Amino acid sequence: MIKRNGNSIRESKKTNHQLDKLSPFVFRIEVKENTGLADEIVSRELSEVFSLQIEFDCFKLPSFAEWLQKLDDQPGDFNLVIYVRNLGEDPRSALWGLRHLKKLDELGIIIEASEPEEKVEVRLDELKLAENSSFRTRAVVEIDCRTEISSLKKLLDRVFLETSASVYLRKKIGHSLNRASEFSSLIANYKDRLLPLVFEDCFPEINPELWLPEISCRGAQGSCFISADGHIYPCRKSRFPEGNILKDRLKEIFESWGSEEIELCLENVAEKRKQLLLPVAGEKPFLIESDLKPIPLFRVREEKQGATLIKGLDGLAVTSKGYEIIRELDRKKTLKSLKKKYGGEAISFIFSLFMSGFLKFEK
Repeated sequence: MIKRNGNSIRESKKTNHQLDKLSPFVFRIEVKENTGLADEIVSRELSEVFSLQIEFDCFKLPSFAEWLQKLDDQPGDFNLVIYVRNLGEDPRSALWGLRHLKKLDELGIIIEASEPEEKVEVRLDELKLAENSSFRTRAVVEIDCRTEISSLKKLLDRVFLETSASVYLRKKIGHSLNRASEFSSLIANYKDRLLPLVFEDCFPEINPELWLPEISCRGAQGSCFISADGHIYPCRKSRFPEGNILKDRLKEIFESWGSEEIELCLENVAEKRKQLLLPVAGEKPFLIESDLKPIPLFRVREEKQGATLIKGLDGLAVTSKGYEIIRELDRKKTLKSLKKKYGGEAISFIFSLFMSGFLKFEK
């Protein structure tokens, strides 16, 4: 509920200016040996991309470095994250091939927690080498049903002690988590110590409050995974493709998402995130002064039906009318002037953006 000058405006979780439909802007793409195929996949809809994560099994020189440089030279304001399971026989040369990429935001080294100790040691050495080469790094720790809690703790302790990398946890595709209560306790302990550990994917076996606020997958709401052969999935762990980018247009595939017969996200993470992160409307009064100015914290992607507001890995689809209001947020207009022009419903819409973290207020 919004209170202004003694009057109250009830705010709902979803206003008339917001849409449920949200096409992906975060793309995860798997690359095998064929960079020509990867190039065709990426070039199909590069204009849709705001964040592009590319995953290599083993970095092959020079073809992968040349392909990434070509991608980096493409127009478009998108950030690039690269995941590598193995930097190859010459890690220093591989890193040299990556260091000049302007769009590269972070480099992730995938470490399988169940691998033999000597292989884990090699991945840790690659992580340290990347960090010493001035890359922003992630240790992407992959867990499977064989992972022992003691081995995982030893690995995480080493990463935090020997590097400054953030740790991103994910599960190997097709694997479930054993001894979930012990795993949950271990992770909660690291979080209590404020160490940089986050979840990349959902972990439904454990307390959702540990992973829901931070996972980069949005359950077909703003993100998708594209396999090396062009198949599009709602998430990395999904087994059922919704189309193929080499055969169908991206927008046509996305328009089919969300139909009743297709279960895009078995964990329903988009709805769970809303319930966890957004307070129930009307639970607490919220005082907003009429001279406050709403300040956008998002980027905008224009759509046929309106626009998508993008903040980091989160997005919000708005109608054409909502987009019209959004374009008025120029850091000068106050809530009073916006209400005068668009009415109380616009203030409710702006408040919902504030509660979702998409804007702030300043005097």
